[in-house]
Amino acid sequence: MNILALEHGRESQLGLFGEWAASRGHEIEVLKAHQTDDWPDLLEHDAIACFGANSSLLEEEPWMAGEVRFLREAHESDVPVLAICFGCQAMAVALGGQVTRVDPTRLGWMSPEIDDDSLIPPGPWFRWHEDVVTVPPGASELARIEGDPLAFEVGRTIALQFHPEVDADLVGKWITSARRCGVGLPVEEPQLIAETSSAVGGASVRANRLFDAVAIRWLTSASDTVRS
Repeated sequence: MNILALEHGRESQLGLFGEWAASRGHEIEVLKAHQTDDWPDLLEHDAIACFGANSSLLEEEPWMAGEVRFLREAHESDVPVLAICFGCQAMAVALGGQVTRVDPTRLGWMSPEIDDDSLIPPGPWFRWHEDVVTVPPGASELARIEGDPLAFEVGRTIALQFHPEVDADLVGKWITSARRCGVGLPVEEPQLIAETSSAVGGASVRANRLFDAVAIRWLTSASDTVRS
């Protein structure tokens, strides 16, 4: 597959997703979505993966409306989408859901309640977000923790309010960025680093299982569409 990856920041955010794509022979084209007004032709790509951002959708920065519109058009055009964290929030809004601020920030490794472990393997999974979503109309909620929806699926769109792509390097970069920006964390850095060291041993295996399952869902739903 040719996958369009929407990133929001100077550094690469692909992490384990990039490793998975390379190992499966998929090609990735990266678009810095927060810096563009020139959105590509949806039909030039087999799928879209939309990653996290430092900004909240509630901040309504100028570029965000264009990305929400692009994701809505992708979904309506039956282009497969994997939406992660900020991507999940943007897709939720694109499809009629809502985003609200929470306190404290949801941060750390957790094992959510999962409805379909053939798609989302058991955790731990990493999350770092200060907003939560409501599941949009017509979508199926797939996972949750303590009342927070963590995943939903509708058509060929799968949205995750956690980060299957993270490895120790990516978490470390985010911690450094938060420290540099003076962002207070609800978890002490040494604790977060220790949790990450413990959890990342199986992170690649879990991520590969999830990304493989997502790709299978995309291809299966495409076949169902052709048959219908």
